[in-house]
Amino acid sequence: MVEWIKEALKVIRSPEMAGIMRSRGIDVSDLDPNDPKDIERIWTIIHHESGGNPSAINNWDINAKNGVPSQGLMQTIPPTFNTHALPGHKQILEPVDNIIAGVLYTYKRYGDLAHHPGIASLERGGGYRPY
Repeated sequence: MVEWIKEALKVIRSPEMAGIMRSRGIDVSDLDPNDPKDIERIWTIIHHESGGNPSAINNWDINAKNGVPSQGLMQTIPPTFNTHALPGHKQILEPVDNIIAGVLYTYKRYGDLAHHPGIASLERGGGYRPY
């Protein structure tokens, strides 16, 4: 799992993706594939969202009832995944691709990993809250 997370962060921070990040208005300069805190936060989201199962598909929540079940490690719905996926990383059930899209969604929506509702709650001593 940690290797998938590190690979996803390397892709996100790669020089080849810098222009895409700028065009999307996402500042990922604080992400570091060697920062244990970044890895821990992403691992925590994965643990709570999918239990670490890269093939996980949620067939019971409101998204599933609306025909767009959450999928993969970070439980992204297909439209969200497609919006945040990067070139060459377009397979929702591929672990690195799913982590990339989940992290970029988190940054776009919440600004960084620390402000993801689950992480923010846990780090204040509360329970995990999904996105």
